[in-house]
Amino acid sequence: MSESVQAGDLVHISDTAGTWVVEEVRSGMALLRDGEDRRISSRLSKLTVVRKGAA
Repeated sequence: MSESVQAGDLVHISDTAGTWVVEEVRSGMALLRDGEDRRISSRLSKLTVVRKGAA
């Protein structure tokens, strides 16, 4: 993880295809949503920010 992950950011999960939008960050985990409205959670250490969300 090269920079701080925040809600609204577009991220990539290591070893996966595609990108996810961060919905919530809590206790070292992120709740993520993809373009088909599927939701998963992932450890922050596995995420790379592709594009920062609107501040």
